[in-house]
Amino acid sequence: MAAAASLTIPLQIASPEAREDALAILENSAGSQDVAIDSAGTATLKLQFPGNIDALMSKLRHKRVIAGLPLIGVSVPVKPMITVDPADVLDRLRASATLSNVTYDGATVAATAIATTSALRYIFEEVVNAGLMPVDFPTVAGSLEFVL
Repeated sequence: MAAAASLTIPLQIASPEAREDALAILENSAGSQDVAIDSAGTATLKLQFPGNIDALMSKLRHKRVIAGLPLIGVSVPVKPMITVDPADVLDRLRASATLSNVTYDGATVAATAIATTSALRYIFEEVVNAGLMPVDFPTVAGSLEFVL
Protein backbone atom coordinates (compact mmCIF):
# COMPACT_ATOMS: atom_id res chain seq x y z
CA MET A 1 0.00 0.00 0.00
CA ALA A 2 1.18 3.54 -0.67
CA ALA A 3 1.85 5.99 2.14
CA ALA A 4 -0.96 7.86 3.82
CA ALA A 5 -1.19 11.63 3.69
CA SER A 6 -2.72 13.54 6.57
CA LEU A 7 -5.52 15.80 5.40
CA THR A 8 -7.30 18.68 7.08
CA ILE A 9 -10.64 19.57 5.47
CA PRO A 10 -12.77 22.54 6.58
CA LEU A 11 -16.44 21.54 6.75
CA GLN A 12 -19.66 23.51 7.15
CA ILE A 13 -21.45 21.59 9.87
CA ALA A 14 -24.90 23.09 10.51
CA SER A 15 -26.48 20.24 12.50
CA PRO A 16 -25.66 17.02 14.32
CA GLU A 17 -27.08 15.13 11.33
CA ALA A 18 -24.70 16.93 8.96
CA ARG A 19 -21.80 16.02 11.25
CA GLU A 20 -22.85 12.36 11.22
CA ASP A 21 -23.27 12.42 7.42
CA ALA A 22 -19.78 13.92 6.97
CA LEU A 23 -18.25 11.45 9.41
CA ALA A 24 -19.88 8.49 7.63
CA ILE A 25 -18.62 9.70 4.23
CA LEU A 26 -15.08 10.22 5.48
CA GLU A 27 -14.91 6.94 7.39
CA ASN A 28 -16.27 4.93 4.47
CA SER A 29 -14.03 6.46 1.80
CA ALA A 30 -11.56 3.98 0.33
CA GLY A 31 -8.16 4.32 1.96
CA SER A 32 -9.26 6.57 4.84
CA GLN A 33 -8.37 6.01 8.48
CA ASP A 34 -8.14 7.90 11.78
CA VAL A 35 -11.08 10.15 10.86
CA ALA A 36 -12.14 12.89 13.27
CA ILE A 37 -14.20 16.07 13.15
CA ASP A 38 -13.45 18.69 15.79
CA SER A 39 -15.91 21.08 17.41
CA ALA A 40 -15.11 23.80 14.84
CA GLY A 41 -16.10 21.45 12.01
CA THR A 42 -12.62 20.68 10.72
CA ALA A 43 -12.13 17.12 9.56
CA THR A 44 -8.79 15.38 9.93
CA LEU A 45 -7.95 12.01 8.45
CA LYS A 46 -5.27 9.94 6.89
CA LEU A 47 -5.91 9.02 3.28
CA GLN A 48 -3.98 6.51 1.23
CA PHE A 49 -1.95 8.78 -0.99
CA PRO A 50 -2.72 10.17 -3.54
CA GLY A 51 -6.32 8.96 -3.11
CA ASN A 52 -9.44 10.04 -4.93
CA ILE A 53 -10.23 13.37 -3.28
CA ASP A 54 -12.60 14.34 -6.14
CA ALA A 55 -15.05 11.56 -5.22
CA LEU A 56 -14.76 12.41 -1.53
CA MET A 57 -15.43 16.12 -2.15
CA SER A 58 -18.38 15.28 -4.41
CA LYS A 59 -19.99 13.19 -1.66
CA LEU A 60 -19.42 15.93 0.92
CA ARG A 61 -20.88 18.57 -1.43
CA HIS A 62 -23.92 16.34 -2.05
CA LYS A 63 -24.55 16.29 1.72
CA ARG A 64 -24.02 20.08 1.79
CA VAL A 65 -21.20 20.02 4.31
CA ILE A 66 -18.76 21.79 1.96
CA ALA A 67 -19.17 24.30 -0.82
CA GLY A 68 -17.03 24.56 -3.93
CA LEU A 69 -13.44 23.37 -3.85
CA PRO A 70 -12.10 24.21 -0.40
CA LEU A 71 -8.46 24.59 0.44
CA ILE A 72 -7.24 21.59 2.41
CA GLY A 73 -4.10 20.93 4.38
CA VAL A 74 -1.93 18.06 3.12
CA SER A 75 0.99 16.55 5.01
CA VAL A 76 2.95 13.68 3.47
CA PRO A 77 5.61 11.68 5.34
CA VAL A 78 8.78 11.41 3.27
CA LYS A 79 12.28 10.00 3.58
CA PRO A 80 14.90 12.59 4.55
CA MET A 81 16.12 14.65 1.61
CA ILE A 82 19.75 13.59 1.91
CA THR A 83 20.47 12.79 -1.73
CA VAL A 84 17.94 15.28 -3.07
CA ASP A 85 18.08 19.07 -2.97
CA PRO A 86 15.06 20.09 -0.86
CA ALA A 87 14.96 23.52 -2.50
CA ASP A 88 14.57 21.91 -5.93
CA VAL A 89 11.67 19.70 -4.80
CA LEU A 90 9.97 22.59 -3.00
CA ASP A 91 10.43 24.90 -6.01
CA ARG A 92 8.71 22.37 -8.26
CA LEU A 93 5.84 22.00 -5.80
CA ARG A 94 5.53 25.76 -5.38
CA ALA A 95 5.29 26.12 -9.17
CA SER A 96 1.86 24.44 -9.10
CA ALA A 97 -1.10 26.81 -9.28
CA THR A 98 -3.06 24.42 -7.02
CA LEU A 99 -0.60 24.49 -4.09
CA SER A 100 0.51 27.13 -1.62
CA ASN A 101 2.37 27.28 1.70
CA VAL A 102 4.65 24.39 0.68
CA THR A 103 7.07 23.39 3.45
CA TYR A 104 9.47 20.60 4.36
CA ASP A 105 10.42 19.96 7.99
CA GLY A 106 12.81 17.08 7.52
CA ALA A 107 10.13 14.38 7.84
CA THR A 108 7.10 15.68 5.96
CA VAL A 109 6.21 17.74 2.92
CA ALA A 110 3.18 19.88 3.71
CA ALA A 111 1.06 22.22 1.59
CA THR A 112 -2.26 23.92 1.32
CA ALA A 113 -3.99 22.53 -1.75
CA ILE A 114 -7.15 23.02 -3.72
CA ALA A 115 -9.20 19.92 -2.88
CA THR A 116 -8.73 18.04 -6.15
CA THR A 117 -7.24 14.68 -7.00
CA SER A 118 -4.96 16.37 -9.54
CA ALA A 119 -3.46 18.61 -6.81
CA LEU A 120 -2.75 15.62 -4.57
CA ARG A 121 -1.43 13.60 -7.49
CA TYR A 122 0.95 16.47 -8.33
CA ILE A 123 2.41 16.31 -4.82
CA PHE A 124 2.55 12.51 -5.03
CA GLU A 125 4.37 12.50 -8.37
CA GLU A 126 6.94 15.07 -7.26
CA VAL A 127 7.63 13.18 -4.03
CA VAL A 128 7.84 9.79 -5.80
CA ASN A 129 9.97 11.14 -8.67
CA ALA A 130 12.38 12.65 -6.14
CA GLY A 131 12.71 9.19 -4.55
CA LEU A 132 11.25 10.34 -1.24
CA MET A 133 8.43 7.80 -1.06
CA PRO A 134 8.37 4.17 -2.10
CA VAL A 135 5.73 3.13 -4.60
CA ASP A 136 4.30 -0.15 -3.43
CA PHE A 137 1.13 -0.60 -5.42
CA PRO A 138 -1.71 -1.42 -5.67
CA THR A 139 -3.49 1.54 -4.13
CA VAL A 140 -7.19 1.99 -3.53
CA ALA A 141 -7.08 4.91 -5.94
CA GLY A 142 -6.39 2.51 -8.79
CA SER A 143 -3.44 2.23 -11.07
CA LEU A 144 -1.42 5.35 -11.74
CA GLU A 145 0.70 6.00 -14.78
CA PHE A 146 3.78 8.16 -14.68
CA VAL A 147 5.81 9.63 -17.48
CA LEU A 148 9.36 9.33 -16.24
